[in-house]
Amino acid sequence: ALLSDKGVSYEGVEDIAGTLYYKIKFDPLITVVNISNGQSTSNTTQYKFYNMETGLLEQTETLVKIVTVSGKKKKENIVESAQLMTHSEYTEVDGVLFPFKSSLKLPQFESITIVKEQEVNPEVDMTLFDLN
Repeated sequence: ALLSDKGVSYEGVEDIAGTLYYKIKFDPLITVVNISNGQSTSNTTQYKFYNMETGLLEQTETLVKIVTVSGKKKKENIVESAQLMTHSEYTEVDGVLFPFKSSLKLPQFESITIVKEQEVNPEVDMTLFDLN
């Protein structure tokens, strides 16, 4: 079903550290922002890696390229960055598997999130949204 979505393509099989993954590419998201003396264009491409044995999403790689053109001489500045999100420790909650551990790696730092409890469709007290 995922591959029938518009903007999604199958890139083949990739071996990462001895594990085989289906590699899925999402069409780039392009954002253009006008700035005071020029323009900034952001191009974001995302790849998702599904474990061939389990079918679970284990990695998401996001590549970002920002090109800023500014000034009278149209000086160009390019910034490129990559982030890698890994998902693990999948646990079943009400019949659905959720990753209870996620790791985000950027060039500058790494962040790990561990979920202690997952609740599906909890009841929400609607008075929390009262603006009075």
